[in-house]
Amino acid sequence: MLSSQEWWNVIINYNQSIFPMQLLVMLVGVIVTVYLIYGTATKANIAMKLYLAFCNLWIGSMFFIVLGKGFPSPLRQFQGALFITIGILWVVDIFTKKTYLILPKKGFTKRITIAFLIIVAFYPMAGLALARSVNQLIYPGTLPCATTAFTLVLLAGSLPKINKLTYSLLLVWAIPFPPLIQIPKYQVYEDGIMFIIGLYCLIVLILSIIKYKNNLGLNLYKEIFDIKKDAVFATLSLEGVPNIVPIHSKHLISNSKVMISDQFMDKTKINILGNAYGVLTIKEGDQLYKISGSCQYKTSGLLYKLAVRGAKKYAKKKAKNKNIKLNCKGIVLMKVDKFEVVDI
Repeated sequence: MLSSQEWWNVIINYNQSIFPMQLLVMLVGVIVTVYLIYGTATKANIAMKLYLAFCNLWIGSMFFIVLGKGFPSPLRQFQGALFITIGILWVVDIFTKKTYLILPKKGFTKRITIAFLIIVAFYPMAGLALARSVNQLIYPGTLPCATTAFTLVLLAGSLPKINKLTYSLLLVWAIPFPPLIQIPKYQVYEDGIMFIIGLYCLIVLILSIIKYKNNLGLNLYKEIFDIKKDAVFATLSLEGVPNIVPIHSKHLISNSKVMISDQFMDKTKINILGNAYGVLTIKEGDQLYKISGSCQYKTSGLLYKLAVRGAKKYAKKKAKNKNIKLNCKGIVLMKVDKFEVVDI
């Protein structure tokens, strides 16, 4: 096992060798993060995945294997392989799209995600506060712990649509190392940031698994059911003839139930009464949200009454063409059995 001074010498030599790359990589990380928050979702996801792939591949190959020769073997080769694997997983994810990175839109999750991102960005400042030299600072993007913390924050905010293998490998690094090695052995107190983030991310992963074990996570996408979102509803007749109609009034009733109000759905009604299955497709930005399941057509009950009232209210206050009569003739209740997000 290295002494504390030997460990810090590796960090110092590494930072000196790559300067000013660590600053440039960190700056790119800030830019890509801002783009993820405000940019086009699909392109921003690709940009962030490319960035994370580069960072992890660099750390695995250059930090551990090429420039980290002061670390003991074969441990450094194993650690390098871990980060190279994570980097490869990010490259693969660009094509498989197992992970869809987003910033939570509201509530506690949004606030804590933003707070953690800011804290990770100040990882080097924590080193300065501990009287470290410039070459002892831990930079996100080119050193493993700060990069792991940053990546976990993004993934935790994007649950449940993440690659859990990537998430798990990062947790393997984030949780045991700080309290067992980094802090007591090498006095890397900055890595308390990664440890706290790791514990938080482990907790939210467990809660996510419990919460979404038997449901589809539709309640994470409530905003797509806005009446302004373009949508179509597809059904099949008993003879297999498809029918597709535009849909305006669509509502998420529960995490696995969707209601569609019928104003002009004559063929759709006939199809559902004969072949009770449909696919609702909603477009938002560069993505299609495909929701499918078994359907019922109803003309009574509380939901039907609410739909009738809602149609009248919309026709009176919000409809652009006041000459078109918007009457709710019935409702389609879909019990969702499949939900997928498709990039256009």
